[in-house]
Amino acid sequence: MAKDFTDRKIKNATEKHQYIYQKEVNPSHYTDGDIECIDALQSMLTEEQFIGFLRGNAFKYQWRCMKKGETAKDLEKSSWFLNKLMEVLHGEK
Repeated sequence: MAKDFTDRKIKNATEKHQYIYQKEVNPSHYTDGDIECIDALQSMLTEEQFIGFLRGNAFKYQWRCMKKGETAKDLEKSSWFLNKLMEVLHGEK
C-alpha cells in the first residue's frame, strides 16, 4: 500500500492539502530557487489556461489511478489539483 497522509496526524484539510503538495505534487525538483513550477505556470498562463491545466491534471490522476498500483497516491494528487482549482475559482490565489 502506498504511503500517504495517514502515516502522521493531520489536523485539518488545509494541512492535508499542504502535505500532499509537498510530498507528492511538488517534490524539491519542481522548485528552482525561490520559484515553484506551479507558480511559474500560473504566472505564465492566462487564468482560463491555468484552470484548464488544473482540471486536466486532476482528471489525469483519476484516469490512471487504477492502472499503476498507486491508487491512493494518484487520488491524493488529483485531490490536490481539485483543491487548487477551487482556490483559483474562489479568488484565493
